[in-house]
Amino acid sequence: MEVKLEHLTGKWSLEREIFDHQNQRKSRMTGSASFSPTRISQTLFYREELSHQVDGVGNFSAWKQYLYQIRDRILSIYFDPDEAKKGASPELFVKLPIDNPQGIHWCGDDEYRVKIIELTPNLIQMEIRVLGSRKNYSAVTCLTK
Repeated sequence: MEVKLEHLTGKWSLEREIFDHQNQRKSRMTGSASFSPTRISQTLFYREELSHQVDGVGNFSAWKQYLYQIRDRILSIYFDPDEAKKGASPELFVKLPIDNPQGIHWCGDDEYRVKIIELTPNLIQMEIRVLGSRKNYSAVTCLTK
C-alpha cells in the first residue's frame, strides 16, 4: 500500500467509531469528507462535516480541516489550513512515510499514534490511538466512495 494523492481526491462518505477506554463509552460520527486540490503542488485540502452521536449524551455537529501534502515520499498532515491561506505556516500534525503510513504526534503529554490501515481508490481506513494523562481513546475512521 502506498499513499498517492490521486487516490484521495474527491468526495467521500465518512464513518468514525470512537472508544473511550477510560469511561468505556462509545461514540459514532457519520458524515462526509472531501479532498480537493490546492494551489500548492502535491497538496490537498481536506474537510469533513459530521454528526457526532455519543452514548448517553446526545448528538452534535462538528467539522475538521487539514492539509495533506506529499514531499520526498512523506505524507505530512497539517492542522489549520485556514491560517495557511492567510500566509501563516500551518502546524504539522503528523508525518507518515507513503509506503508504510504510520507515525506519532505528541501534544503536551498526549501521544497520538496514527496509522492508515487500508487505502484503495474506494476505501481509506485510518486509526488514531491517543494515550495521555487525561486521554485514552481509539478512533477508527472509514472513508468510502
